[in-house]
Amino acid sequence: MAVLTTLHIANGDADAPRLRSTGYEHVLVWREALADGPVSPRPAELFPLRRSFVTTAYSSSEDEYQRVIESEFHSIINGRWDEVILHFDTDLFCCVNCVFLLSQLGAVPRIVWDLRTSTIELSTMDRAFLASCWRAYAGPDPTIIEDLLKQTPSKLSHIAVALRAHLERFPNVRTKLGRPQELIEELLARGLTEPEDLVQAFIALDDNVYGWGDAQILRERRSIETIRSGTAPMHIGGVTQRTTGPHWQWDPLKKRLVWSEE
Repeated sequence: MAVLTTLHIANGDADAPRLRSTGYEHVLVWREALADGPVSPRPAELFPLRRSFVTTAYSSSEDEYQRVIESEFHSIINGRWDEVILHFDTDLFCCVNCVFLLSQLGAVPRIVWDLRTSTIELSTMDRAFLASCWRAYAGPDPTIIEDLLKQTPSKLSHIAVALRAHLERFPNVRTKLGRPQELIEELLARGLTEPEDLVQAFIALDDNVYGWGDAQILRERRSIETIRSGTAPMHIGGVTQRTTGPHWQWDPLKKRLVWSEE
């Protein structure tokens, strides 16, 4: 009987030791944070865009990005894998990373999404749906996501939860802030101004919806005044917009996006 060549992909360095300790022969690490900052549906456009963003937002370098992200990506998609096991959680941070990789693994015969508490073997239809989720997330029209939410297979219900949370990142019609910034304001109002306290409280209040780490949480704090002033563009998935002039907003009563000309 032929031995399957199986690739295990860890979502970040923290989980890699656990996977390697099990004796898996092939373990690669995905270190991107595609839920934070600008994206494009196509890798040829995505990586230059991300390289520029990450080197600024995360105090990294282009050489480091190419070494730890792009090089690893090529190892993932160019390998001759019989199966790929994706070890990604259900929060938005993990889901966005996962659907991107799934959109690039079309030739792999078998793909499994390991959620720790359960595993999902992805059918051809599941994989096509998840690839559509990536294109919608990274594309310029966020209403396509609303259409996908209505089509989500029951076994992938966590994707619908994550994408709904993504839509709530658009400025609220009342507060003009996205949901993550609203959480930050709530914590600041409670007197939690020290970075460490703010990060810990955000993670607890977030309850694994967004999955933001320290860097993303502190960036959300810094973005509040910029968003309110409308002086700089904001990147929400594949959408780039300001909060003044024509832009998308989230209406919590209608539970959908609405277009504003103001």
